[in-house]
Amino acid sequence: MVMRTAMLTCTILMILMTCATCMSIVLACHVQTFSTSVKTGKIIHVKPQAKIPISDILGPYQCVMYGPLYLNKEENVRITVTWYPSYEVLVIGLLNYETGKYIDKVVAGGYTNTIFKTWATANYYIFICNDGPLIVYYSGSIEV
Repeated sequence: MVMRTAMLTCTILMILMTCATCMSIVLACHVQTFSTSVKTGKIIHVKPQAKIPISDILGPYQCVMYGPLYLNKEENVRITVTWYPSYEVLVIGLLNYETGKYIDKVVAGGYTNTIFKTWATANYYIFICNDGPLIVYYSGSIEV
């Protein structure tokens, strides 16, 4: 189980590679942007206290990334997710796009309400990874 989590993490960090490599990894990770925000170029400036609905289907050992979100230092990012089957394990986290640093949390039980605090003013991605061998259906929201 630990090795699979490490492989998922490596896949997420590889998004910082060259543009050609980035495109293939982005497609593999289902990167999604938000339509409830004001777009300026490729950076999305989220309005204060935005609540963004999310849902998707994750295949075995697959990840999805939401963003980028331009956030200030010490902002709270709340990720609320329910999923089925509830006995599957997910890894959720926050990735600083500029530095590649991230924080994550392994969650189980079919529900999580997790808050991450940003550590720098930067572009961030929120990621959700299926760390199991079954297909997972999830829905929830991201609040910033």
